[in-house]
Amino acid sequence: MQSGTLRIEHLSEGQFDLYTDGSLVKNEQASTVRKAIGTDELMQDFSQEIGIDPILVSSGDEHVLLDAGLGYGLDAKSHNRNVSNILTNLEIFELDEKQIQHVVVTHLHLDHIAGLTYTDSNAEVKATLTNATIWVQRSEWEFALSKIESRQESGDLAYELDDFYRLVADGRVRFIEEPVKQIINGVDAIRTGGHTPGHQIVRLKDSGRTSYYFGDIIPNEHYLGFRMVPDADYSVTEARQIKMLLLKQAHLEEAEILFYHSVHLKHGKLTKDANRQFVLDKSRKSNR
Repeated sequence: MQSGTLRIEHLSEGQFDLYTDGSLVKNEQASTVRKAIGTDELMQDFSQEIGIDPILVSSGDEHVLLDAGLGYGLDAKSHNRNVSNILTNLEIFELDEKQIQHVVVTHLHLDHIAGLTYTDSNAEVKATLTNATIWVQRSEWEFALSKIESRQESGDLAYELDDFYRLVADGRVRFIEEPVKQIINGVDAIRTGGHTPGHQIVRLKDSGRTSYYFGDIIPNEHYLGFRMVPDADYSVTEARQIKMLLLKQAHLEEAEILFYHSVHLKHGKLTKDANRQFVLDKSRKSNR
């Protein structure tokens, strides 16, 4: 998809089954298990099917990744060596990991950061993207640390920071203090809170065209209205208020909305239905 001079691509890692305890299972693996043991017991804890789709934004020779996926198949001893991840998806666009200069992490839940690291054959944690600066809100980092230290969880997924500590120790992570931070020209990280206290979104704006990546404030097209997931958001009330403000702004700007957790629809523009609720405008074709 083209947005002004910015090129935007989804790096799909595939479809996953999300369970009520926050666990994620690759869709085809889950199907195999269901056939083997039957569906009743397994499906009682099933929440929904989701996609995991990091987003690549390119402007000339500058390349920015928005979130990093789960990184299946990166570890030396992984059983998922043939599935898609950051590296295999970058190859499709004839890029290698050294060409990614920046990663904007919306928040520190595992399904957004696990792809940033891998464990090599010597059991050492390594950075997947060796030249990338990783941008995280400081308030998100501090909140995640507090939950680890108190052994508490927040939202649908626990914070698992063991490998991320390595990136911080190696100086690869930059903590954002201000509410709006320009990453490169036309790419801004904006702190919103809601899903987590330090959650941030990304605004892409160039040549009069605007796109928004809302992270897990609006993970897919099914959450455009008032539907919320109480177990997923740190503050449901705050998340709902933020979401409606963001939707109004995106609608006003006729902006493209980019989804991280959609199974089929990866992006689209907004309109309102007969009940004045925001929905995707299926009558308009997005720029490609």
